[in-house]
Amino acid sequence: MSGNLRKQVFRPRNRTARTVANREFLVRQATALLRGAGARKVFRLDWAPLILHVQSTMRMGLSADDSVLDDTAEARLVKRLFIADNSALANALGGPNPTLTSQALATRTAEKIFQRYFGGDPWVGREAPVVSTADAVTQAVIARGL
Repeated sequence: MSGNLRKQVFRPRNRTARTVANREFLVRQATALLRGAGARKVFRLDWAPLILHVQSTMRMGLSADDSVLDDTAEARLVKRLFIADNSALANALGGPNPTLTSQALATRTAEKIFQRYFGGDPWVGREAPVVSTADAVTQAVIARGL
C-alpha cells in the first residue's frame, strides 16, 4: 500500500493584480469589522484553505476557568451571544470534514436558545426537523408580527 502513496505539494497560485487588490480590500474590511467589535489584535493567516478546519477558538465548557462559553454555547461575558459553529467545540484540532457536527451543534444551540429565552420545550430527539421555509414556520412568524 505504501507504494501507492504520493507526496502532495501545495504551491501558491499566481494571482492577478485585481484578485490581490480585492483580497486586500476584503482583509481591510474584515479587520475594521473585528476592531469595531472590540478586537485588540487581529491575526492574519495566509494558509491554504485546505489544510484543516480550525475549531475550538470559542471553547464551550462547564467552568469559566477554561471556557468562554457555558454548556449551552452562550458567551459568559455577553448574554444572548451564542456560538453555534465548530469554534465552540471543547477539544477539536480539526481534521475530517465537520459538517454533521456543525449541524448538530447548531440545532442543539437553537433548542437551548428557544428553551432559555422563549420558554419553549425541547424538541431534539422528539420531533422531526422542520425547514425554515415551511409554510407553518412562515405563518407562525407572520402571526407573531416578527
